[in-house]
Amino acid sequence: MPREIEAKIRVPSHQPRLERLARLDAVLVGDLLQRDTFFDRPDGSLRAADSALRLRSESDRQRGAAVHRLAFKGPRDPRSAYKSRVELEFDVGDPQLARQFLETLGFHVTLAFEKKRTLYRLRECTVCLDEVPVLGQFVEIEGPAEAAVTEVRRLLGLVDAPLTAESYAVLLDECLARSSQTGRREWFF
Repeated sequence: MPREIEAKIRVPSHQPRLERLARLDAVLVGDLLQRDTFFDRPDGSLRAADSALRLRSESDRQRGAAVHRLAFKGPRDPRSAYKSRVELEFDVGDPQLARQFLETLGFHVTLAFEKKRTLYRLRECTVCLDEVPVLGQFVEIEGPAEAAVTEVRRLLGLVDAPLTAESYAVLLDECLARSSQTGRREWFF
């Protein structure tokens, strides 16, 4: 089954990483705007099981082409140094129909937000420079194995930087719980 292995690091600025990526001849893959909509059962059992059901609409900020994907992410492997879990993902042609399908099955929207993501390919890994409303800037490094992710962290000068274990959805929920905007469930640019 496909597994996601990723390191997520909060950074004050992307500029040092952009400079390193340029020196390392990383390949720019895309400059994206992603809208993520998360679903759960009314009892919150997906989140309680450390799992997620996400509908993502993604458009290239330069070309405007849109892609829509439905993803299930299983619980994290506690033995892994990084966030490692089963990830099943596939394209859907009509995001409104996919949402209606999920709602008909009893799922409801728990959170929706946009993020700006610039994707690079470096060695065997994908490097994502993310900007998330309210939360700030992050670097995500996703690769086929922990060793590959660690090597790219080293190349980017992030090997000693603390990892952020939680998803953006969980981080936004925590931020909402600390603020006066607890009823707000959508964050868009």
